Amino acid sequence: MTKTEQIAQFVDEYIAWPRVRMSGFEEIRMPWEQPEFCVGFQGQRPTLEALVNELLGVAEFRALQLGTWLNTADGQIIVQAVESVSPPFYRQDIELLAAALQYAAEHQQKAGRQKAGRFAIRAVGAAAVLGVLIAASNSGFDEAA
Repeated sequence: MTKTEQIAQFVDEYIAWPRVRMSGFEEIRMPWEQPEFCVGFQGQRPTLEALVNELLGVAEFRALQLGTWLNTADGQIIVQAVESVSPPFYRQDIELLAAALQYAAEHQQKAGRQKAGRFAIRAVGAAAVLGVLIAASNSGFDEAA
């Protein structure tokens, strides 16, 4: 499964927002089909920050590893994945979801880099301590000889 397909599957399963029903010719929405009238959706869309925080708290999002400490998923891949979900989301929702996924991936990447940096500092510190201990034990052998 490609990364685009993985992202699309996650969005399709996790994001329970209203979708657009498409006719053969154009998008047709009746007033009661507007997002605020849809069954199962309460209130306004979350802010970008609220959605990012929610995504970062979901194990399935973390498992996607969109933001490894080496790189983040290409923004276009994320947009394509969100747009590929059928039935599609409303245009504003696609933009919000794509931005939130990309921002969360960047946050995930930054956290990974910080963790890798802390690990590297600890490894260097442990190596230095080990070097001092080895040097001290070697100097003890030199004195005995």
